[in-house]
Amino acid sequence: MRSLSSIHPSHFGLVKGAKSVRKVPRFSKTLAYRGFSASKKARGETRFNSLLERDLHTLLEVDPNVASFAVEPHKLTYFLSTPSGGVEKREYTPDVVVSDRRGNISVIDAKASFFRSKSQWREKEPVIRQAYEQDHGVKFQVLTERQIRAQPRLGNCQIILIHSRGPIDVSLDLQLREILGASGPVSISELQNLVGRGESGDLRGRVFSAVMALVARGVAHIELGVPLSMASVISEILTP
Repeated sequence: MRSLSSIHPSHFGLVKGAKSVRKVPRFSKTLAYRGFSASKKARGETRFNSLLERDLHTLLEVDPNVASFAVEPHKLTYFLSTPSGGVEKREYTPDVVVSDRRGNISVIDAKASFFRSKSQWREKEPVIRQAYEQDHGVKFQVLTERQIRAQPRLGNCQIILIHSRGPIDVSLDLQLREILGASGPVSISELQNLVGRGESGDLRGRVFSAVMALVARGVAHIELGVPLSMASVISEILTP
């Protein structure tokens, strides 16, 4: 009979002020990079230990289906069969735990293809997936650089974050919301024409940044599968 896994802290650690439970040595041969990402969706610390993890945070921050996420917020205790027929107790800390707009929880590991192909991880991955999905009812995903760094999606998300980090242009924000609420799909260029009315040339940049801010806040939806431009179309307004 399979031993059931356990999670600590409860609720997958997806709580306000969540802190990383992973202890990373100050000097580590496997540490690719260390830093903190800026995020409004994160429930607490946003530490990343590789640039691939940082890029994953960027995708989550822009994804309109993601309500919040927490970084390394819990430990999964699971059991791995040994070659001798015994069972060994193991611990696993996920890179990110995500809650979507419907309250569904998923666990994501950002892992370079090189490391995912190693036998040590290939042995553990299906056991960890089984523990999350069967014992705790949450989806477990392993994303490599092929998914996380797919272009133009990642580049678009980076652009959106750059333009959305400044103060909100309240007047323009309200104008755009009114126009989008009354119209069907409309391009950013068309939005500029609708709010322009002969204003100065800096309106193009202001409208683009304001639209990116709407997208980053999950109010507007824009296609991320093609490079962003003034011709990009906002297809709908999403429920906050």
